[in-house]
Amino acid sequence: MNNNDFAIITPSVIVHEVMQLDIPFLVIKTAENQNNLYRYLREKEYLSIKRFNPKRLYSTLEAYQRIHLIPFINLPLEKKKMILAWRNSEGIREWMHNSSEITLETHLKFIESLDEKNQHYLILYGNKSIGAVNFNNIKNRQAELGFYQNPELHGHGSMLLKTIIDYGFNMLNLYKLSLEVLIHNQKAIHLYKKFGFTTTGRTKKIYAMELLNERH
Repeated sequence: MNNNDFAIITPSVIVHEVMQLDIPFLVIKTAENQNNLYRYLREKEYLSIKRFNPKRLYSTLEAYQRIHLIPFINLPLEKKKMILAWRNSEGIREWMHNSSEITLETHLKFIESLDEKNQHYLILYGNKSIGAVNFNNIKNRQAELGFYQNPELHGHGSMLLKTIIDYGFNMLNLYKLSLEVLIHNQKAIHLYKKFGFTTTGRTKKIYAMELLNERH
């Protein structure tokens, strides 16, 4: 299963396995004893179908394909506050260079300062907010990359990174994506290597990594 890009499963113990493997998944309830876990996953906005139906399965998977990136600057205040709450959650900021909490005033001023060289996006699939990405210091077809997942979700890291790489290379026409990651963040390092990022340097605390667009 570790080599799969997507899983269709029942709301059972296998859910924990696909979450650990960071594989996007769709849940189909097939028995009444799955009700509690099904309701939990549905409340958390994971892809889910109450009972198997070919048309519903097709439409749900089709919606899953619709991934959108919306610039921070174009978001309503409610969504800007949501992103701030994500960023300030302990599970996100512990992996950042600046692990301090950010105020709403600072957050809004930062969004207003964004320009073509520093592009930040909310990532949606369907109407579900699944993460945020930033392409910073864009110059000479190169950019510094950063992203984080909605902290209430699991199993979207691979999908997010694939979307981000496709957007950076195909929409922004970048040649190189570079990033920095804390050395003890092994889960993130594994994910980056899975998508072809290579290590280009290190300090006591940080790995520098990059990915080249081999088509250009």
